[in-house]
Amino acid sequence: MWLDSLQSILVEMAGKVVSASGLRPGSATQGTIEGAPDRLTLVVAGARVPLPKDTNLTPGQRVHVEVIETGKGLQLRLTPSPAEEGAQPRPASATLETIVARVLEALGVPNQPETPTQVLPRALPQTDAAIRSVLSLFTQQASTGDDLQTISLVVSQAAANGTLPTDVAGEAAALIARFVPSGSGDFQAVLRQWGRGVTMEAEIAQAISTGRLESLTGTLQADLRAVLSQLRANEGLASYLQAKGQLNTFQSAVDRVLDRISSGQLQNLHSLEQPYVFFEVPFPPGAPLREARVHFFHEGRGTKHGAEGRSASVTLDLSTTKLGDLWITLQLTEGHCGCRVAATSETAVEAIEAAREELVNALEGAGYARATVYVDLWDGDRLRETAHLMRRFSGIDVKA
Repeated sequence: MWLDSLQSILVEMAGKVVSASGLRPGSATQGTIEGAPDRLTLVVAGARVPLPKDTNLTPGQRVHVEVIETGKGLQLRLTPSPAEEGAQPRPASATLETIVARVLEALGVPNQPETPTQVLPRALPQTDAAIRSVLSLFTQQASTGDDLQTISLVVSQAAANGTLPTDVAGEAAALIARFVPSGSGDFQAVLRQWGRGVTMEAEIAQAISTGRLESLTGTLQADLRAVLSQLRANEGLASYLQAKGQLNTFQSAVDRVLDRISSGQLQNLHSLEQPYVFFEVPFPPGAPLREARVHFFHEGRGTKHGAEGRSASVTLDLSTTKLGDLWITLQLTEGHCGCRVAATSETAVEAIEAAREELVNALEGAGYARATVYVDLWDGDRLRETAHLMRRFSGIDVKA
């Protein structure tokens, strides 16, 4: 059986590991097992955690790591990830459906039998915390852009009065800026930055396992989660903000960003099942775009050259200030691009339809000589649409 046969393992989490990794209660991510059978080590979020000798894991194995708080302090719950090849379909579990219904009720979302379970990766632990993290991506509005602006402002003020060293504040502000578009010209660079962030943990694990530790410093400095965790743990900054009555505001903003990143990492457990990458792009207050969720599928095994000359699909789940919510799917097949744009209002549909020829020309200008654009009316249910998306690319034919 799928997840029911995978036994979770609890490991105590030392304080220095908490500081180094930035892991907090309720967070979840992936890790890798390294070492010899009698000297196993968990590599997670840039930290190394020794494992008990009787741990039933093997070197090279990937595990899902969840941080929980118990009477003994912080512990890590390790759940072995199922093998990519031959993984069995998720059974229709009454327990899972019960958890999903309970989570949706807590999120204030009407229950949709069967549909939400299709969103969940097969490797996702069947816990309220993990399921809530994934479902919140598609049911709760993010405030990441506002929160990152709050964090940047605090860092700037702390540097101005000497609380934070200028170089530390400058590096943090520059990193945050790379994750938030400031104009149309740098949107592509921001997309690449978020896409690279998805593979950051794999880079950290590889640097440690191959002994190339000289590359690890630069990798960690480019990890937004690690930098934010370090700022949150800075005692001098905390004292400064406490005196100004801003500590709770700052820590809450950091926690929301970290939680949203962790939720995205859980959604990326789908990559164990198929070539898939998911990430969100935050926007500054007042921008024409408020939210952007990006789903990228590369169909087939592919090569190191990515989707060039092959089939791929990109879905953009957007919230805009003028056109409302949009669901845009681009199917790329051997030089042809089929684009479907779905909007939630008749007015938006009419406006997009009027610009359809312009969109076709833009796609052709991007290198797709045979481009087609279709415009539909959509009810705005992104949870159901995401479920259909995941099922469609798992080989199940679903009609929109």
